[in-house]
Amino acid sequence: KDLATRKGIGVLVFSLEMGSMSLGHRWLANLSGVPLGRIRSGQLLTDDRTLLEAAREELDRLPLLTVESECKTAEAVRAIAERQAFTRRPALIVVDYLQLLSAPGEKDRVQEISHVSRVLKATSRALGIPMLALSQLSRACGDSERPHLAHLRDSGALEQDADIVVMLWSE
Repeated sequence: KDLATRKGIGVLVFSLEMGSMSLGHRWLANLSGVPLGRIRSGQLLTDDRTLLEAAREELDRLPLLTVESECKTAEAVRAIAERQAFTRRPALIVVDYLQLLSAPGEKDRVQEISHVSRVLKATSRALGIPMLALSQLSRACGDSERPHLAHLRDSGALEQDADIVVMLWSE
């Protein structure tokens, strides 16, 4: 469960891959303990409804702002983040996920991702708000291999621009 949001710290989430409904279902499953599959299918047990209602009430109180896939560029993310920084002052910005942003005018994908990475880093610094930018690993990173910085997809700029890189991996 997300401790930061439970303490009243606002979070601005750019959900570029999934819509608010899917994201909401995941959050409800996490907060309630009801399996996501039952929420999606609507085949809820008697106790599930009570758990989901309590989770929905808790979710409604959390200072979360979700921006769906309307953002196509890093500049669009920056513009929305700047507006929200002055109105709601989030303590964290999350971009899920960085490779879905484009940079029109760049010649190739590596340059696009480098541009996106630079804009997100500059946005975070200018606003004084930490940013968590989720990224895919390249397919070259096999299931049995521990990921390395070189496995970040499409660009070496990601590891250069990031203050911290965290890779989730399980054997």
